[in-house]
Amino acid sequence: MRGSVVSRSELQISDSGNLEMSEPAALVMSAKEIDRLRVLQLVFQRRLTRVQAGQSLGISARQVTRLCGAFQREGAAGLVSRKRGRVGNRRLPPEIEAQVVALTRQFYQDLGPTLVRQRLAEQHGINLAKETVRKILSRAGLWFPKTAPSQEK
Repeated sequence: MRGSVVSRSELQISDSGNLEMSEPAALVMSAKEIDRLRVLQLVFQRRLTRVQAGQSLGISARQVTRLCGAFQREGAAGLVSRKRGRVGNRRLPPEIEAQVVALTRQFYQDLGPTLVRQRLAEQHGINLAKETVRKILSRAGLWFPKTAPSQEK
């Protein structure tokens, strides 16, 4: 998804209902967030109801109310996702990934992800999914997916 940078100033909706720039800030907004901003502008101009805005954005009227409050409190920055730039909850710690790579290089160089996964669980107490092991090994250059045989006629 491509975003847009609102540089040097933040967008605000004026009393007349137009977008205006105020307060220095550098803000990166995704296309989805820019769409939300445009729809919220119509809500504040009373051209759309919150229910209609929710339908056009694919969210509930309650969430539109929440976004309106965030926009009034924080301006355009209130619409920017707070999860941006943070590590995901399911992210594997780099230490475990490094341990898997080291153990594979040392003991299981010739095995595929399924057998490596089994050995790691049985002998080292590292329980990971086969796909997780496959991705780790692929990134480390220890496993290359088999290419499909060419269909020559």
